[in-house]
Amino acid sequence: MSKITLVQVGKNDLSEKYSMPDNVQWLVIEPENLSERIAQLNAEEKKQHRRLQFNMAFITDMDETTDLMALDNFVAAYTVFYTDGIDAQTESQSYFFKKKRLKLF
Repeated sequence: MSKITLVQVGKNDLSEKYSMPDNVQWLVIEPENLSERIAQLNAEEKKQHRRLQFNMAFITDMDETTDLMALDNFVAAYTVFYTDGIDAQTESQSYFFKKKRLKLF
């Protein structure tokens, strides 16, 4: 079975509420640390001669300082989901939402 990597931008780890299969790697990144953490993960992958890529992203918390564009090169369109109450608060966030065509879950 192939490995699936999910990233959750949020404060409450959803993987603690649900049972995850062994082939799912679930990463939780605090919204205020998104840019820095993505840069760190990307650097770690480059050292291993691998490309950082997420199969899916969940956005459960964010504010006007959350740089969603940090995810842009690492998650494909139609693989980004968000919860009710998540709305773009900046032009950059709005652009990310339009580009990735977010769907509700």
